[in-house]
Amino acid sequence: MAVSRRRGPQAGAQSFFCALLLSFSQFVGSDGMGGDAAAPGAAGTQAELPHRRFEYKYSFKGPHLVQSDGTVPFWAHAGNAIPSADQIRIAPSLKSQRGSVWTKTKAAFENWEVEVTFRVTGRGRIGADGLAIWYTENQGLDGPVFGSADMWNGVGIFFDSFDNDGKKNNPAIVVVGNNGQINYDHQNDGATQALASCQRDFRNKPYPVRAKITYYQKTLTVMINNGFTPDKNDYEFCAKVENMVIPTQGHFGISAATGGLADDHDVLSFLTFQLTEPGKEPPTPEKDISEKEKEKYQEEFEHFQQELDKKKEEFQKGHPDLQGQPGKV
Repeated sequence: MAVSRRRGPQAGAQSFFCALLLSFSQFVGSDGMGGDAAAPGAAGTQAELPHRRFEYKYSFKGPHLVQSDGTVPFWAHAGNAIPSADQIRIAPSLKSQRGSVWTKTKAAFENWEVEVTFRVTGRGRIGADGLAIWYTENQGLDGPVFGSADMWNGVGIFFDSFDNDGKKNNPAIVVVGNNGQINYDHQNDGATQALASCQRDFRNKPYPVRAKITYYQKTLTVMINNGFTPDKNDYEFCAKVENMVIPTQGHFGISAATGGLADDHDVLSFLTFQLTEPGKEPPTPEKDISEKEKEKYQEEFEHFQQELDKKKEEFQKGHPDLQGQPGKV
């Protein structure tokens, strides 16, 4: 077992920060563009594809998703949300639960794309209430709309499990915009306010469900991988809204809620990419993390180092015969 040596504070913080970024490495190519670009329809040929840059401050994924104090770096969780090492349980399978998780800072991207991986699971044939992915001017930490605040300014993509209006058209994925002045029509499953929708059963799938939401040149596109295959790139078209105007700055978020019926709503990853149109100058990468963030990472690094030393000591006590042998601790 190889054990890293203790290093100085600055090196430790940098090492932990590098580890944090490396956890996203499979999604980010060597050019920082993260693989495929916008959803089909946003661009025609390879030469026309936008530049795609991964934004770690607006993303999370396991393993090691949470810090020792139970928080998720750069995100705030509220209500009944439960972060763990590999996922965030936004709302558990208990009656009348609701939770959410939101970026702490606003994004100011003209064009963007998010890839969200989640599971909605329950014992019953019918579940409730559902999960929502948000881009809004303000955080909707708590409220009646799938666990988030009503009368939001921005857009919500709703994965609605329960058929409130009795029209037998749920589960469904519904795109609803709001200017901050409209109450959500929950009893009609948002049908009177939907900008676009598709019917997809996203509950109890053999593999995690994936949603790719692209906002590019004022067009919002929703693509879905419905969890029938392990192929991460097996997306199909769900919905498109053209000429859509959203706040120039906003928070990304996810919320979920249960009612009389209940499902577990688990989010495994939320990956955000900034898109830049061809011919435009790509955004300048951030030079460094803040001193406050460095201190936080240093604290985490020291905690992990202590845990590692403790496990090493326990292993040595339990295996005294292995000490001093080549290749052994």
